[in-house]
Amino acid sequence: LAGKVEPPFKPLLQSEEDVSQFDSKFTQQTPVDSPEDSTLSESKNKTWVFLSFFFLINQWCTKT
Repeated sequence: LAGKVEPPFKPLLQSEEDVSQFDSKFTQQTPVDSPEDSTLSESKNKTWVFLSFFFLINQWCTKT
């Protein structure tokens, strides 16, 4: 769509934090932190994977 379609409704907001368009049933709830999922950060414990990895620049490259 590349932003070429006008939305059918544009709410008038007082600020970026304006939540007046949301039902107070949701905005009055006490926020609860999501539990940390350890499977998301498995790779942080696998530093050994790149232990012997190194990069050598090709000295014979020419500029294009």
